Amino acid sequence: MCDASSVAAFYGERLGSLEHEVVIAVAIDGQHRALGEFEVARGGRHGAALTAADVFRPAIRAAASALILVHNHPSGDPSPSSEDIHLTKAIRNAGIVVGVPLLDHIIVAARGGGYVSLCEHGALGTL
Repeated sequence: MCDASSVAAFYGERLGSLEHEVVIAVAIDGQHRALGEFEVARGGRHGAALTAADVFRPAIRAAASALILVHNHPSGDPSPSSEDIHLTKAIRNAGIVVGVPLLDHIIVAARGGGYVSLCEHGALGTL
C-alpha cells in the first residue's frame, strides 16, 4: 500500500476526474496496510483548507501507526504548490508529536497528468 505509484494509480482513478480538490488521509497499520481512508477536506479548483487536527483526528481514532496524505490537482499539473509544501511540513511535524508519522504526501493530477510523491522527491526530510 505504501508504494507511491500504486497509491497514485488507485487514487488517480478516483480523484483524477474531479473538478475540485479533495484531500484524503489514508490510515496505515504497523504492517503498512491500509486501515481506512478519510476525506479530510474538500475545496474548489484551487485548493482545500484543512488543519493538522482535521487529518489526525480520524487517523488516531482508527489506531493508525502511520499516515499517507493524498490529494488531487484539478489543473492537471501535479507540481506541489507552496501551500502543499507548507501543509506537508505541518502534517509531518504534527505526526512526529502524536506518534503517527506521515509516510508520504501524494498529489495526483487530473486528466492523466501523473503524480508527485513528496517522499520520493526527498521533501519530507528537507521541509
